[in-house]
Amino acid sequence: MPDNERRLINYMYILGIFLALAVFFSGETYFYYLLEGKPISFISNLKLSLANWLVWALLSVVIIVLARRIPIDLRNWYYSIPTHLILALIFAAVHAFVFHIFAMMIKSGPLWDLHMILVQLIKEIVFNMIVYWIVIGLCMLTDYQKKNRQHELKTSQMETQLAQAQLEVLKMQLHPHFLFNTLHAISALVKKDPAAADKMIGRLGDLLRMTLEKSGEQEILLKDELEFLKLYLEIEKTRFQDRLNVNLNIDRNALDCVVPNLILQPLVENAIKHGIAKKSTKGEINIKTEFIDSRLSITINDNGSGLKQGINSGIIEGFGLSNTRKRLEQLYGKGHNFSIGNSESGGVNVTLVIPCRKG
Repeated sequence: MPDNERRLINYMYILGIFLALAVFFSGETYFYYLLEGKPISFISNLKLSLANWLVWALLSVVIIVLARRIPIDLRNWYYSIPTHLILALIFAAVHAFVFHIFAMMIKSGPLWDLHMILVQLIKEIVFNMIVYWIVIGLCMLTDYQKKNRQHELKTSQMETQLAQAQLEVLKMQLHPHFLFNTLHAISALVKKDPAAADKMIGRLGDLLRMTLEKSGEQEILLKDELEFLKLYLEIEKTRFQDRLNVNLNIDRNALDCVVPNLILQPLVENAIKHGIAKKSTKGEINIKTEFIDSRLSITINDNGSGLKQGINSGIIEGFGLSNTRKRLEQLYGKGHNFSIGNSESGGVNVTLVIPCRKG
């Protein structure tokens, strides 16, 4: 919101507050005299009350400016408090004088009766000084809340920037790791199966193109993440031939959910490396996504030998999985669940549950 509009709204709030005070005190005075058996004119009383508080509405604008020019804090209290005490006395006198003029105009009385002005000043000086300090106090409270909100916003922005920087570092670490593994697989096939190696190079080119297109994004749609995963799986299928079978069970309602960029590939790579590569028989990987109660659940299961006692931490803390844990923690904090364990049917079961935000 532009500063001019915000300032205008603040002035409207001030005017509204003092109008409400005028109506309240007018009603209080009217009913007091009514109960005393000395009824007064409601309209005349309301006019006087409006004159009284509208003068304060005008003066409060100046008081607020002075409150911000001469703030009261621990660094300058010895100077600012005496200054405001003098200003409070001055504003009390100004209010008494201006209100007297308006009151006489309403009552059709003498405007420049010095005696009446002094009576008005002595009569209301304490109350007027209290009003001055109330305005000062409200101004200080409002400014404190504003500074506190700005500090919280700045802190939040800094935390977001830090998290974004950490995510960028993690993602940059992941790309060369993946590229190294893929090139290593290609080099293993160059002499043994040149045609397969050539096919893998083509798929790697497609992967790199897609990676570059999405390189500036921390989060992408699940359907785009699955397209990337399919290209990666084609490379691995070329490498393992008939030894690798992958089943995809995708909930169409989950395709528009936003997921971390390059989140599935390291999980599937881990399943292939620790679950399939060591098997002499056919390996199988099942990938399932579900949209449940505004949350996205992703499960990756392999039919390998599972996690053995004593090496769990080594596998879990491997580069791909530890990187995945850190990224999820940065993006979702406690709003996610990431678990790894042996499945009942054998092999390893990896489950990832995150909030589903539609893209």
